[in-house]
Amino acid sequence: MTAIYLRTATEKDLPVILSLIEQARVILSEKNIPQWQNGDGPSQTILQKDIQKKQCYVLIAVDKIVGIGTISNEPEAAYEQLEAGEWLDCASPYVAIHRVAIYPRYHGKGYAQLL
Repeated sequence: MTAIYLRTATEKDLPVILSLIEQARVILSEKNIPQWQNGDGPSQTILQKDIQKKQCYVLIAVDKIVGIGTISNEPEAAYEQLEAGEWLDCASPYVAIHRVAIYPRYHGKGYAQLL
């Protein structure tokens, strides 16, 4: 059985990550999902910063990168402006998961849930 694991992304992974993000952007567009369209979404600069901060992770399976995600413990301005409802505990720090993408050929295999 092939090992499945997460590791911190490196600059060397950036071309694969950018390819994965672009494929995800196309799929979202085909499904009429506005996320990551029209320049909105993870740019090379954002992803490089995630890598430098050691917040970008790659999911390895079948001996290659099959997915990515960013795990951030930095405050999110958008989360400070909830339009409906409220945080149960707004005083505690939190972690947010962003920029999750799985290569299309690996969809339906549970990798996003694993990530």
